[in-house]
Amino acid sequence: MKKIFTLLLILVSVTAWSKDENNNDFSRSDSEFKALSNEELVNRFHITGEIFIVSKEGDKLLSIAEERREWQFGGSGEKPLLSNWRFQQNGLPVVALKHKWTLEKDGKISVEIAQYENIEPGIGAEVKYGKLIKEEKLSLKNFAPIDWVIAAGSKNIIVRLTPGLWSTVEAIDISTMPISGKNIVIYDKAGKLWADQVTADHPSVFFGVTTHQGSLFLSYKPFKGAKMIGEVKNGRIKIKNGKLTIFLQSELPFLPKDVKANVYGLIVPELKTEHLNSVRTYSSNKEEEFLKALSVK
Repeated sequence: MKKIFTLLLILVSVTAWSKDENNNDFSRSDSEFKALSNEELVNRFHITGEIFIVSKEGDKLLSIAEERREWQFGGSGEKPLLSNWRFQQNGLPVVALKHKWTLEKDGKISVEIAQYENIEPGIGAEVKYGKLIKEEKLSLKNFAPIDWVIAAGSKNIIVRLTPGLWSTVEAIDISTMPISGKNIVIYDKAGKLWADQVTADHPSVFFGVTTHQGSLFLSYKPFKGAKMIGEVKNGRIKIKNGKLTIFLQSELPFLPKDVKANVYGLIVPELKTEHLNSVRTYSSNKEEEFLKALSVK
């Protein structure tokens, strides 16, 4: 806990809030410049996907879609990062994009974006593409966001793909902290939605959720039958079991800013609810009660 408090004090010391219009900010780092290796890029690089609705001229923000996604390279980065992303909202055309990111050996990053009339789930991880509307290959310049513009009558939809790097803060032991979150969205790397708007009403050291896709039993500390299956940082938990990768994205951070920790747990795909929107949650601060309630032997 001492490490957490120290980190929080450092964060507070470099954050300034002012009621005045003018802010003067001066800083200096004593660390030496060091270029990122391809391995570091693979481990830290991620893309944030957001959707904005603006006026036809682009000079006025009208709305922000309730949609936010995060993607990152898997493995050694030799294979491209590929995502099929579809978003629907009443009053707006379907956003259906396939985007494929490639990290070259010289460190350059490129993306191929294809826009379709629709993208529908297929068998397993496969998808069915509708009519191709347009496609383009772009190079990431100045590490700046890429805006993909979709015309929608009197307004435009801006799909913003923002590159970023995860912090290098080392994982620490936070085994006594509860798992808590708000309006948690659970989805897997194949794009399947497990559950959304899940809230840990009674934050506890042990947390479980059963959905129509399967069950997750998680904690920041080891428990009987569990193994280290992922990491948590800010409002995002990423867990893996073989080829299955699952993300939990919360409106509120799971942990203090920039603190990263290991996640222990079990993924039980065969334990499911019967209906699409049926979700059960479990929580306890006592391992024995948690295991008993979940019938984990």
